[in-house]
Amino acid sequence: MKRGTCGSQTEMAAHSFDLAKRAELLQFLIRKSKEECNNILANINRSDTLENPLHFSQLVKCVGEDNLYEIYDKVTKDKVKTCFERENGSNKEVSEEEIEQTLHSLRLISSLYIRKTRRVEQVVGSGVKREDLERLNDLEIATCVDGEVSFTHETFAEFLTAQKFVKDIQDSVALPV
Repeated sequence: MKRGTCGSQTEMAAHSFDLAKRAELLQFLIRKSKEECNNILANINRSDTLENPLHFSQLVKCVGEDNLYEIYDKVTKDKVKTCFERENGSNKEVSEEEIEQTLHSLRLISSLYIRKTRRVEQVVGSGVKREDLERLNDLEIATCVDGEVSFTHETFAEFLTAQKFVKDIQDSVALPV
């Protein structure tokens, strides 16, 4: 697979985690004892969330956070930052401006996606550059395969679109009349 091109693809399947696998992953990610991890898992009542590896990984990254907006905000920023670190090496500092510019493009792409505009030829030129689409596959939030944009999980598209609408409203209020 050639990374970063609109058209490459890797197929992946996600399987449910049983309790032992959840505890093992949690122990690895947060560097706590097996007993502490089992206690954390016992206090989380949403087994449907824990069985989904994507939801579980988001929850683990935001242990102690109970605001869904904050969880998605942190996860999307972390994914963008991780992409830059992979590209540039972890020695280079990733600026908030770089992260925000990429998120701005993602928000625009997601708002088009939600409105059923998914073909590359429809998306490019709607404020989106081809380079933005080529980067999608590296971000692990959305992909561009066979000329069509899709999101790894629909909730990412919904969250980013909601963020775009909020920012659009804030920007319009800030403009002088």
